Amino acid sequence: EVLIKLGVKRALIIYGADGMDELSTTGTNFVTEINTQTQEGGLQHEQKWQNYEITPEEFGLARASLENLRGGTPVENAQALTRMLAGEKGAYRDITILNSAAGLYITGKYPTFVSAIQGAKDTLDTGHATATLQAFIAFTQTHS
Repeated sequence: EVLIKLGVKRALIIYGADGMDELSTTGTNFVTEINTQTQEGGLQHEQKWQNYEITPEEFGLARASLENLRGGTPVENAQALTRMLAGEKGAYRDITILNSAAGLYITGKYPTFVSAIQGAKDTLDTGHATATLQAFIAFTQTHS
């Protein structure tokens, strides 16, 4: 209710059953979706929020353990990110897809979470995520 009073139009409040404050591939995720945007024709949604649960399996993603998701040193994490962006399948990719999909979905560009999952997969598989990372690296090196 606070987010609605602050004027937030769309948001996902997420809690993983494993204690993560993001969507997790280790099990069930509890989601409160806020949507106060108007529909076509200017009609306001009657219900401003809804609660639901999602699991990674609903979207064709494998269930992982917390150990599979545990990071390492900054160098190890950078290497894992590079491998994932290069196409390595596994727990890091799946949790990245799940959380990226949440961001894509909440923008409204994707009408369903399922379509947002596909959008996140496409972004990785087409190399767009790698290109964006490389552009970010180039930008930070020239502006530091």
